[in-house]
Amino acid sequence: MHNQHISSNFSGMKSSAQSQFASLTPSLPAAQANWLRPDPVHIKVPRKQGELLITPTLSNLAAALAAGPPPDSPLSADLRAVSLQARRDVLFAAEAFSAVIGLAPLDVSLAVRSGAPWVVTGHQVEFYHAGVWAKVVAADELARRSNAIPFDLLVDHDVLDEAGFYVPVKHNSELQKRFIEWDEPHLAGQGLPLEFIAAPAGQTRRQWLQRLRSACCLPGDSFDLVLSTLAESPFTDYVSWLGEARKRLESDLGIHVNYLRTSQLCSQPGWFGFVALWLQNAREWAGLYNAAVERYRQRHGITAPNQPLPPLHCSAEIVEMPFWLYGQGQRRGRMMAALAGDTIKLLTSTCEILLPPLTMISPLEAGNLLQQQCNQQGLYIRPRVLTLTIFVRLLVADVFIHGIGGALYDQISDDLLAGLFGCGGAYGCVSAAWLLPLQPAAHTDASPSWLRWQLHHLRHNPQLTLSAASSGATELLQLRQKALTVLQSKPPQSPAGGANTINRLARLQAFRQLHQTLDELEKYNNPAINQLQAQLRMAELSQKEQAAARWREYYFALHQRSSLVHLVNCIRHS
Repeated sequence: MHNQHISSNFSGMKSSAQSQFASLTPSLPAAQANWLRPDPVHIKVPRKQGELLITPTLSNLAAALAAGPPPDSPLSADLRAVSLQARRDVLFAAEAFSAVIGLAPLDVSLAVRSGAPWVVTGHQVEFYHAGVWAKVVAADELARRSNAIPFDLLVDHDVLDEAGFYVPVKHNSELQKRFIEWDEPHLAGQGLPLEFIAAPAGQTRRQWLQRLRSACCLPGDSFDLVLSTLAESPFTDYVSWLGEARKRLESDLGIHVNYLRTSQLCSQPGWFGFVALWLQNAREWAGLYNAAVERYRQRHGITAPNQPLPPLHCSAEIVEMPFWLYGQGQRRGRMMAALAGDTIKLLTSTCEILLPPLTMISPLEAGNLLQQQCNQQGLYIRPRVLTLTIFVRLLVADVFIHGIGGALYDQISDDLLAGLFGCGGAYGCVSAAWLLPLQPAAHTDASPSWLRWQLHHLRHNPQLTLSAASSGATELLQLRQKALTVLQSKPPQSPAGGANTINRLARLQAFRQLHQTLDELEKYNNPAINQLQAQLRMAELSQKEQAAARWREYYFALHQRSSLVHLVNCIRHS
C-alpha cells in the first residue's frame, strides 16, 4: 500500500529543479496585515437547494488583494525568510504534481515576475460533495477577478475514512442512498495517511466501477467522465489517481487551479523552518496554543474535554507539538519533544532522536538541521489541523478559502496568530447546498410523529370512535371507565402517612384491567387502526426517501455537467 510511484517521481525531479527554485524570489504575501475574515454569526450550513454561503463576499476579498502589500511587513526578518522559502516550495510542489499527473505546468517564472497574489484553498483527498467543491470554484473566480494564482492543497497526510462513496439507488422502487466501497471499511487504509494509500487496481478497480455504474439510479455525463478517467488511470497511488480524475472534470468546466500535495510541501525547507520555529519556542507557544483553545471553548460553552481540539500535553520534561510525526508506511503519531535547557529530543514510539542545538540560529538554518535528521531517520513531520492553516495563512496565501468547519475552528487560529505574530492573512468561508434532482416514489405531507400520536391516542381512547358500537364494546368501555375511576381517585392515607396497602392492590388490579380491556377493544377499532398504520408506513417511507433525496453530501460529480455549470455561474456572479 506504500506510495512508491509518486515518491520516485518527486525525488527524480528534485535534483534537476531544486536549484532553479532556490534562486527565485517571490513576493511576500500581500495581505499579511489584513484581518478580513468571516463573521461567525453568518457561518451556517446551507440546506436549501441553490443556497450559497460566501462570507466575506468575493468582492471584499478581491478588494483585500487589490490593497497590495503593507508598507512594512509585520513579520520579523526570520519569518520573512521562512515565508519566501515557503512560497518557493509551493511553486516547486505545484509544478511537480502537475508534471506527475500530466497537466500543463505552472509558469513559475511568470508567477514570480508578475508578483501576482495567491489564493489558496484545500481539503482532504476524497469524493467530496458540491458544498466542498464550491471552495475550489470560489478560489478560481477570486483569482480571475484579482489576476491572482489559485492553489488547491491536497491534504494527503489525513487518513482515509471510507474507501468509496454513497450513491442514490432504487431498491424495490424505494429511493435509498447506498455506500459502494472497493474494500472493507476496516481494511481500507488501515488508519494510514493518504500519502501511503494505493488506489484500487486490476479486478478490484473494475468491479468497483461496475458496481457504481450499476447501482446509481442517476447516471450523468460528469459521472461518466470521472468513472472513465478512474478506469483508465495509470496511477497506483490514491491521491494521483483521484486528483487526475477531478482535474479532468474541472478543466472541462473551465476551472483551473494548481494542485499541490501537503506531503510534498511539508518535505521542503520552508516547512522545516516553520517547525523549527515552534521547537525554538516550544513551551511558550504550547501554552499560548492551549490558552487559545480554552478561550474558544469558554466562548462557545463547550464542556467535552477534547472538543473542538485536545490541548497539547505540557509537563516539566515533555511538551507536545501541534504536528504529526511518523515514518514511511506508519500511522500518524503525536509529535512529542523532551526539553532540557537547549537540548531537544524528538520522541517516537520506538526511539529518541537528539536534535542539534536549534536555539541560537535562524529558523531556516535550524530547519535545515531538522530536515537532515528526519531524512536520516526516515521520519515525516506533518501539520495538525490548526498548524496547517496557520502556516498557509501566515506564510503562503494572500487569501485563504475555508469551508464551514475550517472557518469555525480558525477562530482559534485568529486568536493564536494575534498572540504570536500580531497579524494573519485574510480568509473567507464558502459552501453551498447543491442537491441532486431526486424524486421520492412515496410522498405524503403527513408527519410520522403526528400519526404515531394519533395511533396511540386511538388505542388509549377507544370511546371516541366506539361510543355507538355493539353491546360487547359497550361493556368493555364501561370496564375501562371503572378502571380509570380507581386510578384517578386520590388514595387515602394511613395514620402513619403511607398509602393504604389495600388501596395500592386495588390500583394495581385496575391498571392491569385497563390494559387488558384496551387490548380487547382494539378488535372493534381495527378499521381505524389499520388505516392509521397504513398512513404511518407511507409517511415513514416518505420521510426516509426525502432524507435520501435531500442529502447534501453526495459526490459532486454525480451532478450533470449542466448542473455544475450552473453552480459555477452562481458563484461567479455572486
